[in-house]
Amino acid sequence: MNDELLVGAVAMGIAALFTLFSLGPWQFPYRMLSVAAIESRFGKKAARSFWLLIALLIGVVGLSILSGARPGYAKPDLTTEIR
Repeated sequence: MNDELLVGAVAMGIAALFTLFSLGPWQFPYRMLSVAAIESRFGKKAARSFWLLIALLIGVVGLSILSGARPGYAKPDLTTEIR
């Protein structure tokens, strides 16, 4: 299995899970200390926005991994076959 495909798929799955955290009725994701601190200081909407922001960032990272985007200094290994 291609490593980029696995890592990108896992990132997209985590992004989907965090999106569900931001939209769902569950209380479990809001027990994490940092999210609980955001919720107690700024309210439930801010905590939901935090989860959604993290989901969007991880989703963008997952899409960039799946698309094969690389920094200019990173060169792919030419010995492996690309399918």
